[in-house]
Amino acid sequence: MLWFLFRLVKVLGVVGILIFSWAIGGYGIDTIFVTILPQKWVVDRIVGDDFEVISVVDRGMNPHSFDITPSMMNKIASSKVYFTIGLGDSEDNLVSTLRKSFPNLNIVDVSKGVNKIRFTHSHSGCFEHNHRHSSLDPHIWTSPLNMKIIAKNVFEEVSRIRPERESFYRERYLQLINELDDLHKEIKKMLEPFRGRRFMVFHSAFKYFEKEYGVIEVSIEYEGKEPTPKQIRCIIDEAKRNRVRVVFVQTGFSQKSAKIIADEINGLVEEINQLDYNYIDNMKFIASKIRDSYSK
Repeated sequence: MLWFLFRLVKVLGVVGILIFSWAIGGYGIDTIFVTILPQKWVVDRIVGDDFEVISVVDRGMNPHSFDITPSMMNKIASSKVYFTIGLGDSEDNLVSTLRKSFPNLNIVDVSKGVNKIRFTHSHSGCFEHNHRHSSLDPHIWTSPLNMKIIAKNVFEEVSRIRPERESFYRERYLQLINELDDLHKEIKKMLEPFRGRRFMVFHSAFKYFEKEYGVIEVSIEYEGKEPTPKQIRCIIDEAKRNRVRVVFVQTGFSQKSAKIIADEINGLVEEINQLDYNYIDNMKFIASKIRDSYSK
């Protein structure tokens, strides 16, 4: 009798798993890979629990210089899609390796349709500009309007992968678009009184944010290099002229130069991170930090 009950429990357990699989559309939990956490946030918002979404670059990692393990490479190869975002050399090298090793892998660039801008130093006269340096700025997600384009590309691809779930994805996608529109309006209203004012940041990542909201980014780092002592002196003078009181440094970057500059202008060093997962809350936080820096 006990043996029979034990077998019955096992059978019911298997039936429960099958029912759950049927309820989510007859699939197990497949994976989707992305490059950075803001992408993961977008994909999660659209697909819900239909997929496990994994970011190659986790919090604290440098998105412009990263390596992945062979085990992660194999996981990417078995995923339904890898969503790239046009991040630059490290991502390009990864994609090149993936295409050679796994020619059937589905790779989709979610930056398709974004009007990209040239990656030049941000409004500082302290650096000699290399006019041959004509790469495109990859930090497209710092604009909520660009995130709407990214979301559209994600929605279209996951609907192609699972067409029977298209209405579910569409409902979540449209809700996300409304939230991104609200975010854009809120930040625009928040920063409108400060159009034309400068804010200082270590790593140039806010050119698209600048384009949308009119506050002007001045970066300390140039082409991935720390400024020289002469350039630091020039940046200090520029900060004083423009009444800059806060130097923002992104998570994972050195604060050495920023602290020198902040000390000279009797200002503060504050940390921000354009790569955080919780995109809407994080963009509100960054915008409020920039706004508040003008009253320090």
